[in-house]
Amino acid sequence: MIPALILSFIIAAVTSGEACRADPAATSNQVHAARGVIREISADRHQAVIRHEAIPDFMPAMTMAFNVRDTNELAGLAAADTVRFVLTTTGDTHWIHGIVKVTGPANAVSPAGAKSAPPNRVPELKPGDALPDGELVAEDGRRLRFSDFRGKAPSRVAERPRRCSPLSH
Repeated sequence: MIPALILSFIIAAVTSGEACRADPAATSNQVHAARGVIREISADRHQAVIRHEAIPDFMPAMTMAFNVRDTNELAGLAAADTVRFVLTTTGDTHWIHGIVKVTGPANAVSPAGAKSAPPNRVPELKPGDALPDGELVAEDGRRLRFSDFRGKAPSRVAERPRRCSPLSH
């Protein structure tokens, strides 16, 4: 009788604990409002390459490919359109949604209300072209210029920064 009573307490404790736990996927989602300029949309419309502004407390401004779950949200959008969107990330994937084209005077104002500089319009480089000088932020926060590496390192730049690789699933 006593072993059965102990066993029933153990079963009750284990099953009640399972019922109280939150869904790990739901609790690990991070949601961020963002804004940027579409650089390209994939043929299947499941990815959009966007040059986005800095996302506070998440990532610096950069150009990257974002997954799009609802391809209908890209209807009527094209390269060079400025958009606002919501970025949702989990431990192993990401996607954007709530994609809205920004038009008119609001196009020149960031969500925080400050004027934002237009994206740099640099022509696409061809093989063998010299890399224009520019600033980048290293993973440890140091600010570097491409010119710091002239004559010291190969002129090739990795296709995808390591910081963004977890999001590119």
